[in-house]
Amino acid sequence: MLREKLFSEFYPSSKSEWESAVQKELKGKDFSSLNWDTGEGFELRPFYSFEDKMPINEIPLKSKPNGWEIRENIYVTEAKAANKKALSALKSGADSLNFIFKKITENDFFFVINGIFPKCRSVNFTSDVPNQIFIWFKKFVEENKINIKAFSGSFIFEAFENSVLNMETKLLVKNISYFSPHFRVITINSHKEKLITNQISTALLAGQEVLKNISAMKISADEAANLIQFSFPVSNNYFFEIAKIRAFRILWARVIKKFMPKRKSSVNAFVHSEIFQTNDAKNSATAEISGGGKKFIS
Repeated sequence: MLREKLFSEFYPSSKSEWESAVQKELKGKDFSSLNWDTGEGFELRPFYSFEDKMPINEIPLKSKPNGWEIRENIYVTEAKAANKKALSALKSGADSLNFIFKKITENDFFFVINGIFPKCRSVNFTSDVPNQIFIWFKKFVEENKINIKAFSGSFIFEAFENSVLNMETKLLVKNISYFSPHFRVITINSHKEKLITNQISTALLAGQEVLKNISAMKISADEAANLIQFSFPVSNNYFFEIAKIRAFRILWARVIKKFMPKRKSSVNAFVHSEIFQTNDAKNSATAEISGGGKKFIS
């Protein structure tokens, strides 16, 4: 009622009425002088109205709103310190962890992840030996009788070159299908691109090539889509960043549809965003809009 009363105080104005008012204030100056060059290859007008809205019918329908999780990166150099930092992060509000390491023993690995379940909703591992980590993690899950289907996560292979599926990646793709449908093994990273338009195009091109490669392994489009996650850098230009993710979701849905998935949810993108700060600290947030009607966020 209050909202209706508020808007009843203002009469609706057309786009032409707004332009006339602006032109009057400009006192003869060209209206286009107010346009903003975004640096992305297009200009923005000083204002937009409802009349400028273009109908987009390809946005995937969702039964629930998008969800987000806060991910903390845990750099593992010493097992005890890493486990302590992970538990502290979960206590402080993080609900997703990404363990990053180069070398680690099986015993140290078990120590690092001890006690994080069920507090951690999503667990991720970044290493150059993902299949070894997968074997250890599977053993840990089985020995501790963890219902892994209640969690999500990913195995991030640093040596993975976007569209090229090497033997290490192919092996991981096969292993994960028997483990859990909520873990992803292919991360398409657009962090090297500065322009938003290039970030989107790079991700789309690499994603399409990955789908082709996985399809050649006789894996369905639905399963293939569930193995992929996208990682984008995020700046403090929030409106552009929001538009970037929305535009990417629409375009990725078009790509997926070419592979004729059976599940409607397969067209939805799983997106991870990393916020870079001036002091080199990083905060991560991931939104997931995929997966058989049930939301899992990593």
